[in-house]
Amino acid sequence: MPPAEAVTQVIQILKVRASGDDYDILAESVGDDRLFFVGEATTRRYPANMHGSFLTGLREAANMAQYAHARRSRIRIGRSPSKNVHCYASLLKDLFREPDLEFGSFTVIFCQKNPNP
Repeated sequence: MPPAEAVTQVIQILKVRASGDDYDILAESVGDDRLFFVGEATTRRYPANMHGSFLTGLREAANMAQYAHARRSRIRIGRSPSKNVHCYASLLKDLFREPDLEFGSFTVIFCQKNPNP
């Protein structure tokens, strides 16, 4: 296993003429969905800023949970990024209209527990 510094000090810089597809490629998981990537270089919507880093962390945490559940259930999940960003934006806007928790400029929505796990 490499030292922690080798993993925590990675930086990716995209070229000036990078396309949205380049961001999508960097966001793809590898290793049979066991290695996930986050950071502002993995989002075409918020590149090169803190919002991109934060939101991609949430995105991949959700993906990790989804794949962990799928492994336990032995089902295969297809992953293809949607090209319709506006659809997701309106969905998120509706979800965060009444958040469960707010602090500073952050809002949080808790996942509803399934009564029949």
